[in-house]
Amino acid sequence: MQVTRETPDQLIIEHKSTGIAVVALILALALCFVGLSNMRAEPVTGILTILAGIAGFFGMLALFGERNMLVLDRPAGTATLSQLTPRGLMRWHFDLADVAGAEHRITRAKKGGNHHWAALVVQGGMDAGTHNLSRQGLNNPAPKEMTDTINRWLGSDKGANTHEDNPRHPWSADP
Repeated sequence: MQVTRETPDQLIIEHKSTGIAVVALILALALCFVGLSNMRAEPVTGILTILAGIAGFFGMLALFGERNMLVLDRPAGTATLSQLTPRGLMRWHFDLADVAGAEHRITRAKKGGNHHWAALVVQGGMDAGTHNLSRQGLNNPAPKEMTDTINRWLGSDKGANTHEDNPRHPWSADP
């Protein structure tokens, strides 16, 4: 999660799930290597292993790969949250006046540790509520930094706004 543009008129924050893509690629390459090494002894098994590696790569990208973007645009008076996955593009539009700020949310992981989320708080309009900036919780300080950046840019310094909870589904930040 990173700031790609910050000016007095516009703030753009992006999150790309590159970690998932790297893990998927390493697993696919490992399966392809195993498949190639088995080609001489068992050609059918080798081909099936290679195909499983390729299918696993695209399957992991389809399930977990995403690119999220938040665009806060002062001249247009809009806030746009976009999510691009291999399954398609989803986009939410808000009036900038309805955006109250951002929250840093913390959820407990099943195996210990925490997942951190940056969430946009919208207080008016049809989509009022809390909207996570990504479907995936991160275990690094980036969500807290993005929350502080959004609040500073909006001029509503709510940097200490942190919530610990355990939502039913991580994409739906409202429990």
